[in-house]
Amino acid sequence: MQIVRQRRGLILIVIGIVAAVIAAVWLIGRPSPAKSVEETPVVFVRDSQLMLKPEKEQSLTELSGLLPQKDLNAAESWEKTNFMNKFFRLNEQRDKMFFVTEVSEDNEATLYYRDMAKNPSSWKGKPGVELASGITATSPMLNQTFFKISGDGETVLYLKDASEKNGGTLYMNNLREEIAVDERVAAYYYADEPDLIYYTAYDENNRLNLKTAKRSKPTENKEIAADVLGVHSIDPDTGEIHYLKMTTIDGNHELYSALPNKSPVKLVSDIGFTVGGIKHGSFFYLTYTPSNLKLSDIVDDDLAEADRALLEPKREDYTAVERRKLNNYWTGKPYEADVEVFDQAGFDAANEKYKEKKERDGMRRELQATDYEPLSSLYYFNQGKSVKLADNYEALLYADAESGTIIYRSADYASVPKVPMSEATFANGVIAQYKGNVVKAAATYISNAHITHFKMGEEAGASFTQAALSEDGDKVYGIEKDRSLVAFDLEEGKPVRREVLDKDVFLMQRIAGDKPRLFYYKQSEGNANYSVLYEYADGASRQISDNVSYNKNKYYPETDSVYYFTDYDSATRTGTLNHYQGGKSVKIAEDVNEFYYNESSGLYYIGNYDRKRGTGDLMRAGGGKSEQVADRVRFMYEGADYNLL
Repeated sequence: MQIVRQRRGLILIVIGIVAAVIAAVWLIGRPSPAKSVEETPVVFVRDSQLMLKPEKEQSLTELSGLLPQKDLNAAESWEKTNFMNKFFRLNEQRDKMFFVTEVSEDNEATLYYRDMAKNPSSWKGKPGVELASGITATSPMLNQTFFKISGDGETVLYLKDASEKNGGTLYMNNLREEIAVDERVAAYYYADEPDLIYYTAYDENNRLNLKTAKRSKPTENKEIAADVLGVHSIDPDTGEIHYLKMTTIDGNHELYSALPNKSPVKLVSDIGFTVGGIKHGSFFYLTYTPSNLKLSDIVDDDLAEADRALLEPKREDYTAVERRKLNNYWTGKPYEADVEVFDQAGFDAANEKYKEKKERDGMRRELQATDYEPLSSLYYFNQGKSVKLADNYEALLYADAESGTIIYRSADYASVPKVPMSEATFANGVIAQYKGNVVKAAATYISNAHITHFKMGEEAGASFTQAALSEDGDKVYGIEKDRSLVAFDLEEGKPVRREVLDKDVFLMQRIAGDKPRLFYYKQSEGNANYSVLYEYADGASRQISDNVSYNKNKYYPETDSVYYFTDYDSATRTGTLNHYQGGKSVKIAEDVNEFYYNESSGLYYIGNYDRKRGTGDLMRAGGGKSEQVADRVRFMYEGADYNLL
């Protein structure tokens, strides 16, 4: 399950195990209650254009020209969110919107902004105020976008003349003029509360350097560090930045921290990547130790002896002399003679076995020549010190870096069954087969790095595939390997008093907050394509609905409600939209492709969907009756916090 939070948060990059892959993520601002929520704009993509439905107006306003076709094929919710963030942004007060138009084949565009407090007639036929032309999108590796805005919407950052290898010129626009900040910039970020901007730029030696500047003085930059790999995260409130530098160990990096106007501090020398994020200087992380393992080390060659004895078949070995009774062709008289008989079927079968043996020999050579990825160790960093928690880390189930609590899986590799050669199909497939064995063998551990460390299988008779902790830290929820949904009380970090909440559960999500919720799915009986959605509350389970498709439904904390699909058809990408609140479900509409909700503008959905065109009618639900807003709509901007179920 995926949690989508439309709020100001950390800027992150993800580091791969074999090669460093940087994918910066910027989470857009959470709406502020400072301005009336009734004024939230309704923005959507119609055909290939960004459109606005102004409040209390019947006509639509075209914001953009034609957008790139390749960006319009988004199918999943996260893809559509990324699309909107690439071309459109709304400030925290929801009174200023920014968007691009005239996107060219060279990925250049014109940037506009629109003050929602002004009368639409003041634009005189234009979509808004033009801020800049010829701006360039950032690298696709950095969650591609054309621009970023400050939380208050008073400034906007963008690049011009950017390329993948050399970056571009960074500009800051204060809605009155654009100011050149620096050249050869690769990526840029805001930290609103300290009024800072951060960015990375190439120097004359093509090293990537990390710099910062104040929004009030954008041309007066200061270098934080040289030759960095990239930005890991930024605290938007304090301006503390974490960044990475390369080390000599494959897969590991150095992690640094820098506060505004302070010198950088190296936190960890050999870090693969963090798990669970950084909170107030504390975090969990993995390191990789070269294992010198080959793929052959994870294979049990149960065919080695038989294959050594298997030789290439020879025709003479399948030819025999038999005494047979024959008839003379001319006279018809019977007689006996020795005849050579060749066993074609036996020879072909032996040839096939030998061919398979030769293929296995080739795979053996490949297995012996291919390195197996290094094993990872789990650490906790807090108050300037690292504590090792486990070797052979397999997967994260839950982490709270601030409290030091983590639930994870770890495997004793000595006990993990190897992949039999008789079951191996090809070298790379062995990795997937072995990892499947690791998952089966892994045990669940719950640890508070400051106090306790327990193996769930030994201490509580459970091993989790999913886990979550209550807000007070007194209870842990999880799905055991036999698909039991259970809860344990935690006493001094130790799980006690196991309680079975339900059986045959394959997916759960516990949502924290003022109104904590636990949702979960069971397989629908008689139909493998659908699931049954449940809520566990007040000590009892309640079925919300059958025939539900998971990972397409949304829980909205502000209204404590769920919008979900039933009878979803992946071929048509449509289903029946329902609303669940207060223990009751209400059907909204049939043949719905997607839906969008926030308190300010209400519920919208796309109906009458045409799979081939990828468009449908945008409808606004309300008062038991839906009204059409526009036709030929692909998707809509949704400025709300929600949890994807």
